[in-house]
Parts: sequence; structure tokens; C-alpha cells
Amino acid sequence: LHTFLSISGPHLGYMYSTNTLFDGGIWLLKSFKRSACLHQLSFTDASKLTDTFIYKLSSTRGLEYFKAVILVASPQDGYVPLHSSRVTECAACHRDGKRGKQFMYMV
Repeated sequence: LHTFLSISGPHLGYMYSTNTLFDGGIWLLKSFKRSACLHQLSFTDASKLTDTFIYKLSSTRGLEYFKAVILVASPQDGYVPLHSSRVTECAACHRDGKRGKQFMYMV
């Protein structure tokens, strides 16, 4: 496989999102739609973080099969947190004593 290109994808979900309006919309949709995808992206698909779909997916193999991995992110993106689309740590995960270490493991 040659190139994996992702443009502003929420690779690490919306756990540390700073857009409260968007977070409210996600909560509202989760309440009425019962969408598995929205629960997975917000880490509410399991009671323990280590049992969530995204956490388990982060430890599976796959990206090493590509010759190039390109993650495109923008700080102006109002929907996907920058750290999630770039797959990097964020300041909020360092302050989170409850779930921060598990989040850093996914990076």
C-alpha cells in the first residue's frame, strides 16, 4: 500500500473537544438517534475507557503497511479537535488524572 491520506478525521474522537456548541449537538444526537458511531467517537460506548472501540482500535496494526501516512489538520477546524486529527497529545489530557494516561496510550 502506498499512501494513507486523512483530512481532518477525528482519529482520537471528541474526548477533549473545546467546542461546546458542537458537543451539545453530539449529545443531542446521541440522545435521540442511538447512533453507535457517535457513542464510539465520544467514548461512551463502554463503561471503561479501555473497553471502548477507539481505544481498542488504537492498538491494532494497520498503518505500518503504508509507505506514507499523511494526516491533514487545521487549527481553524471548528468540528474536529486539532489533536484528534493530528493524533497528538493535548494539554487537557495531561491535566486529566482519570482518563489522561489511557488517552496518551492511544497516541
